[in-house]
Amino acid sequence: MKSEQSNVALARFSYGVTIFLGAFLMFQIQPLVGKVVTAQFGGVAAIWCVCIMFFQIALLFGYLLTFVITKLPIKQQCLVYCLLMAASVALLNVPPASGWTASAGMHPIENLLLLLTLHLALPCTLLSTVSGLMQSWYTSLKLGDPYPLYGISNIGSMTALLLYPIAVEPWLGVNRALFVWNTGYILLACLAVLSAVFMFRRAPSREVVGEAADSPHPTPSSYAWWIGLSALATIILIVYTTYITQDIAPVPFLWILPLCVYLLAFIVCFGKNNSYCRSFYLYVGPVFWLLDPFARKVQLLNVLCVLAMIFCFSMVCCGEIVRRKPPPRFLPSFYLAIAFGGVLGGLAVNIVAPMVLDFYAEKFAVIFVMLGLCIYALVIDDVKLMANKVLNMAYLCVMVYAIVLLDGYLVYSLSNNVIARLRNFYGCISVVKVEDGIVLANGTIVHGSQYADPKRRREPTQYFSKDTAISYVDQLLRRDSPGRPMHYAVVGLGAGTIAAYGQTGDQMRFFEIDPKVELVARKYFSFLSDSQASVQVVIADGRKALEAEKTPGYDLLVIDAFNGDAVPIHLLTQEAISLYMHSVKPDGVCLLHISNRYLNLAPAIANVAHSLGLVATSLNTDHSRYVAISRTPLQLLSDTGSQFVRLTINSTAEQKDIGVWTDDYSNLFASLVSNLRHNSGQ
Repeated sequence: MKSEQSNVALARFSYGVTIFLGAFLMFQIQPLVGKVVTAQFGGVAAIWCVCIMFFQIALLFGYLLTFVITKLPIKQQCLVYCLLMAASVALLNVPPASGWTASAGMHPIENLLLLLTLHLALPCTLLSTVSGLMQSWYTSLKLGDPYPLYGISNIGSMTALLLYPIAVEPWLGVNRALFVWNTGYILLACLAVLSAVFMFRRAPSREVVGEAADSPHPTPSSYAWWIGLSALATIILIVYTTYITQDIAPVPFLWILPLCVYLLAFIVCFGKNNSYCRSFYLYVGPVFWLLDPFARKVQLLNVLCVLAMIFCFSMVCCGEIVRRKPPPRFLPSFYLAIAFGGVLGGLAVNIVAPMVLDFYAEKFAVIFVMLGLCIYALVIDDVKLMANKVLNMAYLCVMVYAIVLLDGYLVYSLSNNVIARLRNFYGCISVVKVEDGIVLANGTIVHGSQYADPKRRREPTQYFSKDTAISYVDQLLRRDSPGRPMHYAVVGLGAGTIAAYGQTGDQMRFFEIDPKVELVARKYFSFLSDSQASVQVVIADGRKALEAEKTPGYDLLVIDAFNGDAVPIHLLTQEAISLYMHSVKPDGVCLLHISNRYLNLAPAIANVAHSLGLVATSLNTDHSRYVAISRTPLQLLSDTGSQFVRLTINSTAEQKDIGVWTDDYSNLFASLVSNLRHNSGQ
């Protein structure tokens, strides 16, 4: 008897560990590969969204494979699964970072999906089978309720996400982390095979698997609910992650929190004691949505408000799914429907929305869908007394009225004074009329502005004004080479403001990855056409384009490819800065624009520069930060005059705990912590 109990306890533990490890590996490879491919595709936020879509599709195929396998007799299931796992280990093909090379001439989405499919389709599909198949076998062995194992799966996913920025990225680096992941996958395959062997030896007959064969089958409406609610939960996650990281606080790693909140909802709802209180979350979720605009004056409060709303809405979606969950023997089809809904939600936001909408209108549409769900759940589906229904209806009428008014006001404010708005794979930008001119904006981040006054329209503005580092270095180079035409390169176009520094005979080449940015810069701004220099715009990833140029020839290379406060690490690594210095003349300068509210990137750049035997110099004002890289110390202007009174020029200090960033290693988390300490006066 004790021996049997020990075997049961061991089996439960074994299945739990296997499910946890499978989910951990699935969510560990996502940020890891995301970092690798970001360097290949220009570092834009859309790359992460496409990666998420790929993993959702892999999850769908994994659940589909699980569904097919569970239709076989138990012993055949075990044999087929062992063969699949063995084949996936034999064909395991997750290469180091150097093996992820984008092909020229393809659309970035097609190119990226091809790379991900080639290297990850098989292992990620089989990782997606682990949770569903283990739960099915768990049910067959009558080890207990299998649904809490889904919570364990989500705990594994959350653990992987939280560990990546604070442990994996700073301690392992990309290539070592990929090696560890490959090793972990082999271990997972061994555990899965052992679980299959255990199941094979104890296989019950097909007729007594888990429960009576006459359990009612799920209805078509059940499948519709599972798919629809799963799609809605995914849309909420993606839409409000974009909202937080673009419009509220573009802090590195902040995208992790909405996903953790989303996973927490699954953990709570699928846990042993389901803590979903329908009326509470249906009442409170819309309230947080209404509070969001009023919380914007305090950034932390705004983030917490949106996270609370994501949690409430995710709890509603997950809770309503769990309320309609089928008997355990229908687990494979249940999870297949959930995965299919996730893919539909991802496709709707990542593919369909950019094609049919010119701004992030999904944020406003989601709330009306949630209100519809509230009306159904609290009024139509509520089985309580009519008095409760009247109260619910009164509450919902007030909420609908308030949200319609607020939605209308917010949409109007977003559209007010907007001259043009464009959206594509790379994001959404707006040209907005302001009191003294026009502004190019991406969310709350301004990428350029121009005065309307004809007398001032050639005047550089924002981070590139006459009192900033760009003007100072321009004057310094012209002083050292009087009368010689300058040859400048700029990675990142924006409104084309830097072209204002071009003089007769100069050549200026801009590298821009997003074609719509050039369209806007030429149609709505005149910096490019007004420039006295010969201006060329090259639509390409800046780092790749510079690699293709064999002959160094630039006097000044400006790196201005930071999308607001997003940090394309691949532009700050040892390999990247070595490339930049190869692209400039022996006496040339590379100027990196690193203005950022949350990170002080100067020490990381200094570490890299010093490792290459170069000199790093900080040139900062109260509204801009730059680091100049040169082979010898800058020969500063002897008389800066009143123009540069706000410009501080210092040798950039190294910071050992950040390390030397390479294409393989970076420690963004250390930079974030360092900046927080600096700002708090520690």
